Amino acid sequence: MLTEYRVFSSDELRHSAQEVPHRDNPVLRTLVTTDPPRHHVLRRIVSRAFTPRSIAALEERIAATAHELLDRAGPRLDVVEGFAYPLPIATIGALLGVEAARQPDLVRWTEAITSFAGSFAADERRRAAFAAAVRGLGTYLRDVVEQHRRHPTDDVIGALIAAEPDGTRLSTGRRHDRLGQP
Repeated sequence: MLTEYRVFSSDELRHSAQEVPHRDNPVLRTLVTTDPPRHHVLRRIVSRAFTPRSIAALEERIAATAHELLDRAGPRLDVVEGFAYPLPIATIGALLGVEAARQPDLVRWTEAITSFAGSFAADERRRAAFAAAVRGLGTYLRDVVEQHRRHPTDDVIGALIAAEPDGTRLSTGRRHDRLGQP
């Protein structure tokens, strides 16, 4: 099924049997929601950024975060709330260059964006939260990218910025600034 994308497509925008009410959702333009050839281009970019070396560089930080979460929990640990939920958020935040103080924003933005699908797109409160999240996350990540461009780094963000697998660089997504606007 994974290789038969013509029959089992991941591209909801192109192959939906009905109108996609959440077509402005940037999640619909990512690695997991595109078919070849764009999927292959994105996969090559990601594979260059997520090398064993770049992942190994995070190991110490992940371990320190895990120990901090365990220490903070004390003798009674709610495994999901106190460990399984915050650890991947902190790890993804570190991968994306999100400083710890902004991680609650990252959680809020991604929850609003990823929950905006199907019938939820008709809910005006969710539509407003989605639009605000797309703007907030987009602005924040563009600032992270610009900072990395001014001061290049040898990390995942640096690799993503430098990647040109199809002869073009990834954009900062400025054309999506108005996403979610009715």
